[in-house]
Amino acid sequence: MAPRRLPRPPQPPDVRQFRIVAEIETTITKLKRRIVDIERLRTENIRHDDDRVDNVEHAVRDAIREEFGKDSAEFQRHA
Repeated sequence: MAPRRLPRPPQPPDVRQFRIVAEIETTITKLKRRIVDIERLRTENIRHDDDRVDNVEHAVRDAIREEFGKDSAEFQRHA
């Protein structure tokens, strides 16, 4: 009988470390743009099945992944 393999421990998350204030400000600016996109959908009463909603969802998800990392808690929460 072959020995059982133990499961690999999970990899530590690849979380972005902000090193300077300008990086934080750039991230805030990008996220505020996505918020404006969401608010525009609301004010224009765009239906949930409209392609524009899907586009904004992808833009928000991509922005979070780019700014915080694909393994970050922020991305996991909003993926």
